[in-house]
Amino acid sequence: MTSPVGGARRSRLEPPRRLLPGPHREYEAIARGEAIARGEETPRRLGPLTAMQVEDSLQRQGWPEGAVYGPEDVIAADFGVGVRLMRQAFRILESRGACRQQRGRSGGLMVLRPSPSATAAALANHLRWTGATLEHIREARTFFEALSAEATTRRRGRGEEDDPVLSLILTCLDEFAGRLSAPAGAPAPPAPASPPLAQDPTNLAAIVAARIAASITHEACLARTRLGSFWELAEIHEVSLAVIIAAVRILEDAGVVICQKGRAGGARLRIPDGDALVSLVHGYLAASQANEAQCLWVCHKLNMRATERVAATRTDRLLDALEAIHRRMSAAHDFGVMEAWYALQRLLHEAAANPALHVITRCLAGYSVRAFADPVTPPSPDLLARIVDAAGALVEGVRRGDATLALDAQLRTRLALDERRRRQRAPAMLAS
Repeated sequence: MTSPVGGARRSRLEPPRRLLPGPHREYEAIARGEAIARGEETPRRLGPLTAMQVEDSLQRQGWPEGAVYGPEDVIAADFGVGVRLMRQAFRILESRGACRQQRGRSGGLMVLRPSPSATAAALANHLRWTGATLEHIREARTFFEALSAEATTRRRGRGEEDDPVLSLILTCLDEFAGRLSAPAGAPAPPAPASPPLAQDPTNLAAIVAARIAASITHEACLARTRLGSFWELAEIHEVSLAVIIAAVRILEDAGVVICQKGRAGGARLRIPDGDALVSLVHGYLAASQANEAQCLWVCHKLNMRATERVAATRTDRLLDALEAIHRRMSAAHDFGVMEAWYALQRLLHEAAANPALHVITRCLAGYSVRAFADPVTPPSPDLLARIVDAAGALVEGVRRGDATLALDAQLRTRLALDERRRRQRAPAMLAS
């Protein structure tokens, strides 16, 4: 006997599949590179990291929508974590719409296809919480509309199908602009029917989390405004304590809320760092089988735009920071060079001063590396030397205000990385 689940059919007698972790070392280089750029060395939380490992495993299996893996104690043992931590990872994945927990003897983790509208809404929420403005969005919209027209011409010339990358970005920008462009004094538009933080519209905690998320402003995040205790929030939103706890956990997983103990504790707002958003977008792109070449092409265009902008608006403080990272890169080995390179790119995007374009770049870069890069084999000495040399030229171009020199250095880096990808795929192509 079978039953439809998200477009797939599964026998009730079919046992859950086995889900095994894999290496993700190069993606961790992105996270470490971002920590370097922020001057931090903070370790990643285990719950989100475990959720990321589960997503990577699903990615390698082609994101099998409708498949069930489990049971949870077996998955936890395979990933080398406790059941409690694995349940936290499951909750994170469920709040992103990537999976749903199945109860019962033959239950486990069911794979879903994340909603594009909910993913775009979550991205728009993040932009609002982190201080993006309509001016930033208009600039980003102009940039991506031109890029979309160019991409359409490229696809037609090559006979390629539409790619979900640019459509997701444009939907997000429309969602953001729609919520901020209401007339002065008019109430904010209602939260979307599909909750932007948890994509099950029958889940009351998800609906409450979406309602709270829609009311959060950048100013409140910046001031670390206290939302209230669990009891206070339950009374405000007229739900049970269990529901409000689950709703706050969803917001906490999204990075916008931190829970504090003590007399003045409770749920307090914060500026989200983007890690949760990057993973959410990764799940959507992985489930949609986003094209590697398209992601890399968009990332390159974004890097070129940031580099050109910084070359025209450089400051002594930025130059000192870029040179410090280049010195670190010159002294590094293997993946350490890539960490420093990611840190360099992050600084360029921060200095380019468009948070919308910056977070989109982070999402696409993170997806490209997690989904397609070789996470085990260290880059060759020749590749590393070329990247270090190009980074030096980029920093020199920014110092001189010579955009042509800086852009040429970005192009050289992209060509070197493209060559590495071709070499990595050559053995697999020969084997097939």
